[in-house]
Amino acid sequence: MKLFDHIKETGVKIIRINDLFPIFLVKNIMNEYLFSITEYKITYGWGNGYIGLPWWHPYYKIDFNDIPIVCHGLLTFSQLDEDEDLWIIGFDTSHLGDNKDYCSKEYVTKQCKYIVKQCSEVKEAQRIIKLNKLNKLSNGRISRSI
Repeated sequence: MKLFDHIKETGVKIIRINDLFPIFLVKNIMNEYLFSITEYKITYGWGNGYIGLPWWHPYYKIDFNDIPIVCHGLLTFSQLDEDEDLWIIGFDTSHLGDNKDYCSKEYVTKQCKYIVKQCSEVKEAQRIIKLNKLNKLSNGRISRSI
């Protein structure tokens, strides 16, 4: 089963933006609710943002708590998508104070692009990225022999 299949079963469409590090945008399916202990109304932003890291990236299979990425609310997710051989990392917009105006789809997309920028600037990844650009590998994937 693919990582996002359980989300697709709810009818939510996963928006994939292809890149060296694919971006996945997932609209929030949670409703507003009353947090019973503090009695504050908790709202959610538009959705969550995820990035797919290929096997050669230094953060591949590293827990989100140990990845030094700055984004909205910090990273809150990491898991392997075995079908696509991507390590998915991401964040959510379900923090106190988040709302659909501040955390819009455009905002989530910008945050994802910022994560991609940070992941592409990791020194160990730079060599592979440069090789990928120079070689323009036939299938668009880097050989595991590198």
